[in-house]
Amino acid sequence: MSDGVASIAGRRTYACDRCGAAWLAVQAGVCPLCGEGTLAEAEVLATGEPEVVVRFGIDAEAAARALEAHVAATPMAEADARAAAARLVAHHVPGWLVDARLVAGFEAEVGFDYEVESSVETCSNGRWSSRAVTERRVRWEPRAGTLERAFDNEASAALSTWNAWLDVLRLPDPIVGGRLKDEHPILLPDRSHEVAWPAAERGFKKRAGLVVQEAAAATHVRELYLKPVWEDVCWSLVLFPVYSASWTDGAGRTRMFRVDGRTGRVTGAVGASRRVGWIRAGLWATAGLLVLAASTASVLLAVVFPLLLVLSFAGGALGFLLLLVAMVPPLRVYRVNRGLPAVDPCIEAPAAG
Repeated sequence: MSDGVASIAGRRTYACDRCGAAWLAVQAGVCPLCGEGTLAEAEVLATGEPEVVVRFGIDAEAAARALEAHVAATPMAEADARAAAARLVAHHVPGWLVDARLVAGFEAEVGFDYEVESSVETCSNGRWSSRAVTERRVRWEPRAGTLERAFDNEASAALSTWNAWLDVLRLPDPIVGGRLKDEHPILLPDRSHEVAWPAAERGFKKRAGLVVQEAAAATHVRELYLKPVWEDVCWSLVLFPVYSASWTDGAGRTRMFRVDGRTGRVTGAVGASRRVGWIRAGLWATAGLLVLAASTASVLLAVVFPLLLVLSFAGGALGFLLLLVAMVPPLRVYRVNRGLPAVDPCIEAPAAG
């Protein structure tokens, strides 16, 4: 890694003046991560050229249709949320892929399934009967030796908020891709190789356990102990495709929608419009009051036409029902907006102090 304002992958280094995210971009603009800040050229910790780029599986029009359907599923959605599909921006999110060669001594317990036949005695109607049963058990045996194996493409988080991004992205298995051919902004990692290595090492050790299990022709492996020496460790930057769009809720807060650029899956809470809720409530309440007024007038006419008394009672009941219905839209808006998250989990919270 090297720092400084540099040209990498046809882009220059930028930083968001709001959330602090580091980017490679062709030009300045609104930050695709937080939707509030502006990207400005800055000296940031930058990586080299991305080696693996997972391709976009859908185009911008398909992403917009998916987002529109997502928003439409929420009743009385905010107008700005409904318009967000027109503001979708394509960008890339980073991850690490690690290759390494493991040379290690190991000790482990490997398990072999076997079956034991026995019988169960049961009493029914005062008579005992025997029933044969077969139980599956595991025989554990110790194994020790040396292991030499090269492992490729172990994934590790390049972002401190990676767990949240896993709710946005559906990672392909295996992770394969090509070279970078577009000019979309690239979110830069905030986790160095040193910070990301422990997760990669855990993945390598899990795969090493499977190698030991296969070599022993066993069904299970446990208590694997390695004395590892890692050689030829090679890091690759992999990019995942995302579409993002911002919208502003009724309290003036900027929120984000994100669309997985490979599968079209949409994430991001949708807010309901308080204004629309109160308008609908007013319409129902007006209808209820008009019905009640008509029912009251019909009571006076019932002196001449007694049959109208029945209609007046029915109209009164209907009027009160419409007044109750008028309470539903504001309550639905409140319930929807109460579910809006307090923070964006894909944005790292600023350090305290």
